[in-house]
Amino acid sequence: MNVLEANDLKKMNYNQLISVIGETNRPPGGIKTIINFVNTVHINENHKVLEIGTSTGFTAIELAKMTNCQITAVDINEESLKIAQKNADRFKVEDHINFVKADATNLPFDDEEFDFIFAGNIISYIPDRKKALSEYKRVLKYNGVLFVAPMFYVEVPSNMLIEKIRDALKMNIKIDYEDYWDEFFTDDELDIYLANKYKFDYITDQHISDYVEEIFRTNENIIDHNIKGVDSKKCLKDIYIHYIYLFRDNLHKMAYKEMYIRKNKFKFDRELFTSTYMKGWDLK
Repeated sequence: MNVLEANDLKKMNYNQLISVIGETNRPPGGIKTIINFVNTVHINENHKVLEIGTSTGFTAIELAKMTNCQITAVDINEESLKIAQKNADRFKVEDHINFVKADATNLPFDDEEFDFIFAGNIISYIPDRKKALSEYKRVLKYNGVLFVAPMFYVEVPSNMLIEKIRDALKMNIKIDYEDYWDEFFTDDELDIYLANKYKFDYITDQHISDYVEEIFRTNENIIDHNIKGVDSKKCLKDIYIHYIYLFRDNLHKMAYKEMYIRKNKFKFDRELFTSTYMKGWDLK
């Protein structure tokens, strides 16, 4: 990456910006989501896992730490992949992860190559979602599991908020609701056999301020390597904190769903008598 100045930073989308900062980019729900995935599907060292949209490698590295499985992690941002490789080396899991620059709609892998796919919420940002899903299905083994955590609105967002989010991401994001994803991930080869829904918490201004200060302090060497001059560094911080406040306001209107989707030759029998976990209910 070339040394960047303020004008360069203003042209970047959020995903490019966090590669400059070196921020850890997590799936919705963060580490809790990854732990839930591992505990639910019981990955071991013999499994081959594909992660779509690895960014700076957080999910791939945590999967390697927890399971010793073999992970192929793809992203289209080359700068993010460089950081991901350095992070894997630092945590000494580099032998378990192969980072690959690739487009989710044109994966450079064989048919039925992977036991599991971890795709988080990345499909929300792919223009041709159906083509991406077709690729996921192609490279996933039969009886393999596709894990996604798509985000959706539980409150109708204002037009102003959506335009601000689109400007931050530099893309024409769609306004999705829960029923859209339920329908999208159900077809003749896929069954949603488990789904858990989570609402995003509201994060206070003080928590955001503390978080930004910690990120810039922890990643000072990375930022100094990428940024030219004190003014540019201040510009980076101003843009970044503006985005974090914006995403806080947006996520407060959203939820996400951990969806475990199995690739089948035959459809999963419909269940009639379902149940709901009742937190805090006394079973005596």
